[in-house]
Amino acid sequence: MIVGFAFGTPAKIFANKVLWHRIEDLYNQHRMTGSVHIFTQPDLGDLMPLVTTMLLQVIDEEEGKPSPTLRICREAVAHAIRFRMTEIRIVAAQPHMWRCMRDMKMAMRENKLKIPVIAEKCEGMRWSSWFSKSSTQPHTRSSWVWLRREVILRFMPRWIYRYIAS
Repeated sequence: MIVGFAFGTPAKIFANKVLWHRIEDLYNQHRMTGSVHIFTQPDLGDLMPLVTTMLLQVIDEEEGKPSPTLRICREAVAHAIRFRMTEIRIVAAQPHMWRCMRDMKMAMRENKLKIPVIAEKCEGMRWSSWFSKSSTQPHTRSSWVWLRREVILRFMPRWIYRYIAS
């Protein structure tokens, strides 16, 4: 299963296009091994009309209110359990990857799911390339705003993080 995390909104910003192309590449590499499930957010799902043969699950989100990373991971784990997935491949922006991996492992522990989780890199992207002044999410417009927010989330006690990310 491929789990794609958007990086900012709207769908058409550069970061989300890069992420979608990585998801497409993974899909094409693995589709011969059976059905490839893709679980993602609307801001990546909106880029998918060209691909009609894959099993795609787009998480429900209110417009302008993206789901917290942990909530996406919990829903992805439920999907993985329901469809008996044997691995999870995470596609996320480099600045977001550590939290996606941490939260996925947290969601898997909560559900006692033990399958490999693989971080998929988007080659050729510099750290600063992920941020876009065109994003409607303030924390994905600037690396400094992103880092300030991430430091808080990284050092926040887990019980508080679980509460606010639910």
